[in-house]
Amino acid sequence: MEFKFNNKAAFMEKLEELLESGIPVKKMRIYLPHPDHDIEHLVERYTKPSKLKYFTLTGGITGCLTGFAFTAFTALDWPLIT
Repeated sequence: MEFKFNNKAAFMEKLEELLESGIPVKKMRIYLPHPDHDIEHLVERYTKPSKLKYFTLTGGITGCLTGFAFTAFTALDWPLIT
């Protein structure tokens, strides 16, 4: 089934109608010329949120702490005599 829309309001209404009818999001393909956060928020109401953001946060914090620790221990191990 393929739909084409010229305005966002009609698209959002049809998408919400399809999601409420029980069609799984994984069976849908939505092609847009640019990202749209309204569509993402609508789809997120009918799916489980991704756990990827937690892995990204953990990796960022780990990288920051590791970089700081390497710098601090290097400065303590090889002091700069001035």
